[in-house]
Amino acid sequence: MADYSQAFEYLMDDEDRSRSGVIVCDPEPAAPAARARFGLNSYWHPDLMEAGFFAYNPDATPKIPNDEALQMAATEYRKGEWTGIRGDSITSQDVANKFLSLAVNLGEVEATKILQRAVNRVVFPLPGELGIRVDGICGEQTISAINQAAPADLLSMIKSYACQFYKDCAFRLKWSQQELDAHLARANR
Repeated sequence: MADYSQAFEYLMDDEDRSRSGVIVCDPEPAAPAARARFGLNSYWHPDLMEAGFFAYNPDATPKIPNDEALQMAATEYRKGEWTGIRGDSITSQDVANKFLSLAVNLGEVEATKILQRAVNRVVFPLPGELGIRVDGICGEQTISAINQAAPADLLSMIKSYACQFYKDCAFRLKWSQQELDAHLARANR
């Protein structure tokens, strides 16, 4: 089964490659002053906000030191997205890594739909074969199909579907080329 600590390290390479723990502005429509650290947004994690995860001391150092903050981030991602995608039930480490990264970036439902579409192409490729329902719910059938697929083939198809999703978003939301390129790089890693 996939190992969470490896998936978390993969995720951190997407969120904060140097593990700097720098606190950055990360506005949300409902929270223009939102901040982020290790990929976690203060708007979506008010408990971390209250704990001082996004706060500075008077000397401009973070209130919570990086090592401690990184452990807090690991705990948050484990109880949130990793549990939601049922990462402990996935046999391929590479697939679990990519699934976690997509779940953090897109949300669990959209990431699961991408996985379900990819599984349907890899495990049920013949016309007329009934695949799994693309419903965004990572249930037993989805996990079983993920684990049936050849990991390299599934990973390639996941990347393809993720890239298409980002391209569609770029068109609808009028992303800059730079923003699209950053999302595509994440999808293809």
